[in-house]
Amino acid sequence: MRASTGLNPYGSFTVYGDKLYGLTQSTLLEVDPATQDVTVLADIGNGLMADITVNNDKLYFMRNYEGGWVYEWDPATKTLKTKARLSTESGINPFYMTLTPVPAPVSAGKPGTCMTLANSTVDTGNFNEWLAITDASNEAVAEIKANGNNLGTVKSWLYTHSGAVRKRDGRYFLGRDFTMTPSGSITSGQVDVRIYVKQEEYDALVAANNADMEVEPIKDVTQIGVFTTGANSCSGGISGSARAIATTVEPWAGGGYVFSFKTDAFSTFYLANTNKPFPVRLVDFKAQLLENDALLSWQTVEEVNFSHFELQRSEDGRNYHTIATVKPSAGSLPGRYSFTDTQLDEVLAPNVYYRLKMTDTDGTFAYSTIRELATPDATAVLYPNPVADVVEVKLPKGAGKWQLINSAGTQMLGGQSEGESFKLNVAKLRTGTYFLKFTTVRGVKTLTMVKK
Repeated sequence: MRASTGLNPYGSFTVYGDKLYGLTQSTLLEVDPATQDVTVLADIGNGLMADITVNNDKLYFMRNYEGGWVYEWDPATKTLKTKARLSTESGINPFYMTLTPVPAPVSAGKPGTCMTLANSTVDTGNFNEWLAITDASNEAVAEIKANGNNLGTVKSWLYTHSGAVRKRDGRYFLGRDFTMTPSGSITSGQVDVRIYVKQEEYDALVAANNADMEVEPIKDVTQIGVFTTGANSCSGGISGSARAIATTVEPWAGGGYVFSFKTDAFSTFYLANTNKPFPVRLVDFKAQLLENDALLSWQTVEEVNFSHFELQRSEDGRNYHTIATVKPSAGSLPGRYSFTDTQLDEVLAPNVYYRLKMTDTDGTFAYSTIRELATPDATAVLYPNPVADVVEVKLPKGAGKWQLINSAGTQMLGGQSEGESFKLNVAKLRTGTYFLKFTTVRGVKTLTMVKK
């Protein structure tokens, strides 16, 4: 280390994106493994004796000075923020401490009551960041990312239902409604929203729905989606026609689930079973591999006032795009449909996800359950990654020659794969980013490896 970059480095580097980040006694550093360039991002002052923690695409670390400070670095905007100054109540003088993200539990709200939440301010300083919306106990309710829209003051409310699970127009609704109203407006694109749900709320919805023989059973949480009526009503009532919004869902480490969606208008948002009786009754939807293609097939038993199917594909189970539009069979007769996806070579992820968007003649729509397939090259694995000395390599059956090249395109190692696991000793390689290239029946594939 030189005086120009800071002296007395502490701890190990933290990997984020394709860069390494670390602390000296007084500076925050960024290291490019490809070029070995070292950049001082911020000269903060003495007392940086901690490792860096990555959370929500930002870097966090502590400083032992004047009792203690917590800092946030945003790699996207290259800005440093002071997040907290430690006090005797929280504890002072953090020696060699690392921050640990702890997921917030999901707010229980006040059953049967509309609970007013603290206002959020969305302006040019934060309109590209995720902003948490919590209750008075800092328990999770929702998050919003304005995507460049200056929304001003955002007011929000949470209603949690008490009593029997609500049913309307053949659809069961989860006992949690979330309402948002900004002082500004959405002038460009859409905003991202996340709503947090407790496990017991989902369980109650499933129990009520699956006891009703007139609706399709809920088999997993992906059958729950976000709906809106366009109205703002934090009363537990559901007025107007509920319209489905494309939704993804993930388990939440704080207990329950987090539902994510995009919207171009604010209102009260509801969560409900997407499988209510629909103008098209889907009884079967399958996905299977045929060599290097995916065969999608589905069957209906009724099609009334139905417009079309959209077959949609995703690499992450969240973001879908339409790969085919299929018109219904003649009249209202049941139909059998199939489509072969011959473009799996475009998919770089280990798994591919499919769903049907089913649209009525009046524009209302619903989604099918999601079908998942392992892509033909999904068995390609590097572990651990990043790696310090020995990396285990597993390539798909039928893979041929492989080569490990550096960022300059120079081959460092090479060999022939038999489709089995083997180990590579990379201890002597310089720190940086490397690429393992191998051939399959679908062409040349590349895996990225980071050498620590």
